[in-house]
Amino acid sequence: MEKKPVPIDLILILITFIWGFNFTVVKVSLTEMTPFVFNATRYFLAIITMWIILLRNRQGYSIEKQDKWPVFGLSLLGHFVYQAFFIIGINYTKAANAAVMLGTIPIWIAILSHRYFDEKLNRKKAIGILTAFLGLAFMIGARGEGFHLSSKGLWGDIMILASAFSFALFTLFSKQYLKKYNTTMLTTLSMTSGGIWIVFAGIPGFIVMDIQSISWIAWSGAIYSGVLSIAISYFIWNYGLKIVGAVRTSAYQNLAPVVGVAIGILVLKEDLNALQMAGAGITIAGVILTRLG
Repeated sequence: MEKKPVPIDLILILITFIWGFNFTVVKVSLTEMTPFVFNATRYFLAIITMWIILLRNRQGYSIEKQDKWPVFGLSLLGHFVYQAFFIIGINYTKAANAAVMLGTIPIWIAILSHRYFDEKLNRKKAIGILTAFLGLAFMIGARGEGFHLSSKGLWGDIMILASAFSFALFTLFSKQYLKKYNTTMLTTLSMTSGGIWIVFAGIPGFIVMDIQSISWIAWSGAIYSGVLSIAISYFIWNYGLKIVGAVRTSAYQNLAPVVGVAIGILVLKEDLNALQMAGAGITIAGVILTRLG
């Protein structure tokens, strides 16, 4: 009897849970690994996984000469810069905060598209953006440690927002090349040329690290984050874009911050106060409204 294929919607929901859980996984691993060692480990595994998938599909991996330097620059922005802000930021802030802050990528895309591209803001998008920023103000301003420049949590939130902004830039400027080249090939080359610097940045940490002191839980977190959350999830997500379209696929992405907040509270016992919880809800609502716009 022939097996029925798994519905694409079910797979996309699974991916959002993988991404939502990833914030907590990273936080747990960072209790034993330095941020750059962890990032180097997971990116090394992600790059290997992506090349295996690319070669198994027997797809080419050549880029025209005039596009090589622009793609390389975008790779640095979308992987090295984005990940540097993310891994340092999540080390300082809560997993729940990071999930919401990183979920603002559509907000930055909408703002940048209005300013530098042809996609102008309509009323619904503008209201969504204002709503999201109101929620962020609640989340950042209502933290128990107060609002001052010496607060590590504040700087963590700012770095996560910077990572979201850099990935929004990467997304917008990559569109022209995604139309020109195969998505799987471009994704693999982009992650390799940007991620290799993340691997190099982690080498000094590996030299001085006592590898035997790292538990299997921390190593498992790096494997989960690199192989599952970055490599395999990214390919499945692009497959979803191809099969059911961007609108239906991106709708599921709104679940990731919700899952991230819930798991951060349940697993890590993160204590968000009432105003921060309200801020998280308002921010997520603003992101959804911006997408609908």
